[in-house]
Amino acid sequence: MLKLRTLHALAALCSAILLSVNTGGAHAHASAPAHSAPVAKAATHLRREVFGFAFGNASLADGTYGYRAWRLNLLSTIAYFGLDVSSSGAIVQAGAGWTTWNSSTLTGLVNAAHTAGARVIVSIDLHDFSGAPSGPMCTALAPAHRAVTVAQAVAQVQRMRVDGVNLDYEGLNGGCANGATTRAEYTSLVAQMRAALPGAYLAVDTYAGAAADPWNFFDVPGIAPHVDSLFVMAYDMEYSNDHHAPLSCPQIQYLDCLGPTSPLSGYYYNDTTVMAQYVSAAGAGKVLLGVPYYGRKACVASATHNAVPTSAVVADDYLSASQEYSDSAVRPGSYATHRDAYDGTERWDTWYNTSLGCTRELYWDDAYSLGKKYDLADRDGLRGVGVFALQYGAGVVKFRLVQVRPL
Repeated sequence: MLKLRTLHALAALCSAILLSVNTGGAHAHASAPAHSAPVAKAATHLRREVFGFAFGNASLADGTYGYRAWRLNLLSTIAYFGLDVSSSGAIVQAGAGWTTWNSSTLTGLVNAAHTAGARVIVSIDLHDFSGAPSGPMCTALAPAHRAVTVAQAVAQVQRMRVDGVNLDYEGLNGGCANGATTRAEYTSLVAQMRAALPGAYLAVDTYAGAAADPWNFFDVPGIAPHVDSLFVMAYDMEYSNDHHAPLSCPQIQYLDCLGPTSPLSGYYYNDTTVMAQYVSAAGAGKVLLGVPYYGRKACVASATHNAVPTSAVVADDYLSASQEYSDSAVRPGSYATHRDAYDGTERWDTWYNTSLGCTRELYWDDAYSLGKKYDLADRDGLRGVGVFALQYGAGVVKFRLVQVRPL
């Protein structure tokens, strides 16, 4: 998962942002673990789940960006991101995530969320794209080591009185030295985590393309019966779309054409198709459409859609993207906003940056395009939507979640 300001009312957001925590999932009505702090009854005015990632760093306590700025009663699940897992299966007791996890900030978040009727879960994380048969992923997923992960995750849930676990393992499917595949071993880990936390919430983060790929790292049909939700990371699609129609950009560099990180339609990989694949593979009641609160920008030769970058491509969080027009480096009169040529929804902005001496192009999700994604979640009857990540929207999130279109 990628780890990466409009202050006006965002009334364009659709009613799908209102969630119901009982819209699906075998464990959706299960109570919190007996050892957990009591959770206030979930707000019944919410029709679909709103699941947000919260970074476990200094920004979590910040009054502008952190949880004190969020409208907690309009969130159902907050995933603390997170605690890393070593190749031995043990939780790494070091780093910003571990420090914040053991701080008063975490306690404050949990207490505030529970008071507002939202659950807090802890994300257990391992990223390894080496594909090595004896690499960190294969080693950590070996039976003895994944038993360590499960035991330690349960211990942390009990110790910090949270409501469950989010598994964010990202890697490649391949053969391990013990003869198993990472796909099969990871599915076993999910099943073991469920067995160890029978009354808790369990989420798994998955790739956008996984539901339609029987050889993917994620066995979506195999995982789905064990979890409450599948958080579909439906973003970073521009890296896969630029070599497919309608773009078919020449293969010159890593990202050959700028484009929407999460297109609604029109592109080879898009939210509409991905959600249909997930509904077929796992059932709508298990699926969360994860949306990006960030976009990407670069210098380009001219202000045309899907331009080829002439500089490094960098991320812009929602706050920054919505304030680009007011930057002192914008040449007066040069800022222009557009809708995507292929799906008519995604936003892209262009302007001349006097400091860099170039035309800048930015693709990002604004209130309108995010609202269309929430409409998709409503139309498909999904469990809900996911936000990556809450700090990217900061205080704006509370306006976005409050200013919904009437039912």
